[in-house]
Amino acid sequence: MQYKGFIARHYFVIDAGVYVGEIVNTSDVIAFSAESLAHLHEAMKSAVDSYLNFLGIDPFLSCDKQEFRAYLP
Repeated sequence: MQYKGFIARHYFVIDAGVYVGEIVNTSDVIAFSAESLAHLHEAMKSAVDSYLNFLGIDPFLSCDKQEFRAYLP
């Protein structure tokens, strides 16, 4: 999955019955979860937007990978 230049991998945790995802192309830990695949992408968007907000970047601006060069490897 991709969103605003961030790439995530995901897997299903059988014991918990949830999908868990994590952003793989940043040195910070950004994780998210959802009970269905349909909701997992929305959870990713929310996690990335929260991360950008934490960094002081307006998550609602139109973004591309160039703007996040300092945060992506």
